[in-house]
Amino acid sequence: MITHARLASWAPRVLAASALGLLVASVAVPGAFAGEATPAIADRAATHSASATTESVSTTGGVARANVTKVPSGPIVVPAGMPLAVELTANVNTRTSRVGDRVEARLAHDLVVVDDRIAASAGAVVTGTVTEVAPGNDATGGEPTLALMFDSLVARNGATVPIKARYRQHGHAAAGAAAASAAGGGEIRLRAGTVVDATMETTISIY
Repeated sequence: MITHARLASWAPRVLAASALGLLVASVAVPGAFAGEATPAIADRAATHSASATTESVSTTGGVARANVTKVPSGPIVVPAGMPLAVELTANVNTRTSRVGDRVEARLAHDLVVVDDRIAASAGAVVTGTVTEVAPGNDATGGEPTLALMFDSLVARNGATVPIKARYRQHGHAAAGAAAASAAGGGEIRLRAGTVVDATMETTISIY
């Protein structure tokens, strides 16, 4: 037989169980109360939103990568007709130089070709020979002539590459804006430090 006292002691427990049941129902059933999203649904929505943002960023990154210019591959080609700024490291002149004399020099500037590729760096060793010497004669009016043929170049990769780059000066006027030559008494003098503008006569490929 259930007494009034025992019923009174059970009442708080029943009320607590009912409240817990209502709380569970509000979590388990979407929009159970006042059409509001449950915490679980809100968490899933936030996760979905974050995933969409990541995908968008990834897609945007993919487009950016697609626009990046690829580094050119294959040999570096230096075409015939290209100018070669060469700085002499020893004196050359029409008074003492002879055909066949070796000429030591270096690149005055980077040798840049198509796609901004550098075939050889400034300061790279360049060598050649004297191919023509004519002292000139003030008495007869003959003008001095001096010609050089550069035949090797140290490329940027360290390899010594055969080339054919010609420089020729006829008369007292120095060829090339940077040339620091002096002439007198029918003589062409190219001092060490003079920059001459040679011209590539053949196309070369640097691997």
